[in-house]
Amino acid sequence: MEFHTPENMINSTIDVAVVGVGGTGSYLLSMLSQMNYLLRCISNNTVSLRVTSYDSDTVSQFNCGRANYYMMDIGKNKAQVLTDRINMGWGTNWVARQYKFNTNECHYDVVFTCVDNIATRIELGEKWRGKGSTTLWIDGGNSEQQGNVILGHLGVPDDELRLPNWFDLYGDTMRSVKDEPTESCSHEQSILKQTYGINHLTALLMSQYLWRLMRHGKLTHHVQMFDLGEGDLSSLDIDPQMWQTFNFNSDDALTH
Repeated sequence: MEFHTPENMINSTIDVAVVGVGGTGSYLLSMLSQMNYLLRCISNNTVSLRVTSYDSDTVSQFNCGRANYYMMDIGKNKAQVLTDRINMGWGTNWVARQYKFNTNECHYDVVFTCVDNIATRIELGEKWRGKGSTTLWIDGGNSEQQGNVILGHLGVPDDELRLPNWFDLYGDTMRSVKDEPTESCSHEQSILKQTYGINHLTALLMSQYLWRLMRHGKLTHHVQMFDLGEGDLSSLDIDPQMWQTFNFNSDDALTH
């Protein structure tokens, strides 16, 4: 089964939100800046990305080395310092918001969530369950050596196959899981706990979903799982029968 690029994302400027620019989000934001340049080059400036980043946190010494920040960034807002750097280097006019993402916002074509807590994902999923929206939600999460990336619809589009999102597939299972603050990239313990490169890989796989939609026009899978320790990378096809293994009814994917 294939999912094709939505019509509103063809030959246009794509409005993108990056929620959280810590370990994964900081690399994703930079990858999107490169992607924007490439898309503009191959489309004669008819296709581009307009990105807004959200993060209320400031850079600490524990972000440096693991996230895409330098020692000179310490004490500055994460979203602002990285967005300023990108705008200066690429001549873009991207926007940084020095506060948390408002889950009521749905005017973006794509929302990337790179947060280190489950509560934000559940709040976003619950807010848009059953509501009409064409926004694509791409979530990336990781632990010490493992991670996954999921592309789905934030709400319910009118005229196309609805891809289940993180909340649809994992929300019920993850409700009982408590967030562990020590997993945050802002804590010293996480430097020793989390494998180097896992944030890079998560960001790369997240950006690849948008790249393939913009460059190749379609996807055949929408979930990827990896294990750096074992060297494994697997994907789940766009398949209503597969979604049933997550207790997600295929009828819910196709209609309001």
